[in-house]
Amino acid sequence: MPSRIDHFIEEADKLFNLIFPDLEIVWFGHVGDGNLHLNILKPANLSKEEFLFLS
Repeated sequence: MPSRIDHFIEEADKLFNLIFPDLEIVWFGHVGDGNLHLNILKPANLSKEEFLFLS
């Protein structure tokens, strides 16, 4: 439901930031058909191994 995507993203961001405060999410998708995706960015100060462990 595209009309509720903004609320979902807001709530998901809050939860994600509580659990993984050092990681950043980039949201993207096709709002018209309800597809929503996220990409979790690796902070520069984390090694690849640390990042994969957290995610």
